[in-house]
Amino acid sequence: MITNYYYLTIPVFFILIYILLAYLKKNHLEKRQNKNKIKARVVKYKMVTKETSRNHYNSGLSIFVEIIDNQDKFTKPLNYSFFILSRPFKINQEIDVFWYASDLYYWNSYENGLFKYVK
Repeated sequence: MITNYYYLTIPVFFILIYILLAYLKKNHLEKRQNKNKIKARVVKYKMVTKETSRNHYNSGLSIFVEIIDNQDKFTKPLNYSFFILSRPFKINQEIDVFWYASDLYYWNSYENGLFKYVK
C-alpha cells in the first residue's frame, strides 16, 4: 500500500535549506576566525565572466575594492558573491574585509539577509 507523504515535502525542503545556510555561515565564520579587519574602499563594479565548468561560462557583477590601511594602493576583487543582482555598496563606501588564502572577503557577508536568522 502506497501512502502519500506530500505534506512532509515542504517542511523537509525548508529544513534542508536551513541546514545549507547554517553550513555556509559556519564555513565563513571559521575562515574569519583569528583574522584582522582591514578597511577597504569600494572602487568600482565590473561585469566579469568565469568558467564554472567545462565549456560553461557565467557572467556576473564583481566588486573591486582598494585597501585603505596599506601604504601601497592596489585594487583587488572582493569575494562577496558571484551572482550579485544589485549593488550592495556605494562607490567610495568604506567596508571591513579580511584576507583568506590570497582572497579578500567581506567581514559581515553572512550577517545580513536570511543568514542573520541562522544560528
